[in-house]
Amino acid sequence: MNGLYGYLIYGTLAIISAIGVGGCHMGLTLANSSGDQSDPTGLAAKVADTAVVVVDQIGGLNGFGGMLMDGYRSHMDAHMGFGGMANLADPNEHVMVRFHNESDQDGTFYAVYLASHIGMDNRTMEVNVPAGDVVTVEMPSMEIIGLGSLTVVGEVAVHMADGRDILNTMAVPGLLGSDYQNGQIYHCFLTPDAEDLDADGNSEELTVITQALQLHMRLDGMAEHTHMMMAL
Repeated sequence: MNGLYGYLIYGTLAIISAIGVGGCHMGLTLANSSGDQSDPTGLAAKVADTAVVVVDQIGGLNGFGGMLMDGYRSHMDAHMGFGGMANLADPNEHVMVRFHNESDQDGTFYAVYLASHIGMDNRTMEVNVPAGDVVTVEMPSMEIIGLGSLTVVGEVAVHMADGRDILNTMAVPGLLGSDYQNGQIYHCFLTPDAEDLDADGNSEELTVITQALQLHMRLDGMAEHTHMMMAL
């Protein structure tokens, strides 16, 4: 990874310049969402409850993203931003997910997502990405996306052609409205862990990181967070 993140925050507007792994540069413009933030009912309540379970697995010694994401829950809006039907995935929309393989081996990404307009069961998708290549997939609008599992840390995020399994330890799940918007691109990276993000003492292994991790972490800890609209 060439660098981390510089934050410029002006009131409710934040412009994040994120230098991603392998020299990938993303310019991100964020602004507060105007969606319904009241107590959810019906389907929105089910999605919010699921999102709470997911977010409870983020940060801390054994959570997604480890200590880099410590304190994540306290930065989230009530109900993880899913306060009403207006905040849910739209069956008429889609999200582009871009899978980056920055290794010298072919790999299969195991995407897991929740799209409540299809059903409340988690759905999976396998995406094969050749070594050194990038594959972009159009996926349905979805409230949550992760790799390997949305709630279990230590599941396989990417299976390599040589038989290795890369775990989802740093693959922080992303939430609609917080980490991506309909019609935009969400990024997942398989990359050498040169900065030892998981703090296991091995800077030569491969790791998998997500745009959600990139957006929320910085060198001195968690960034200020609110439910936001993002333009890539």
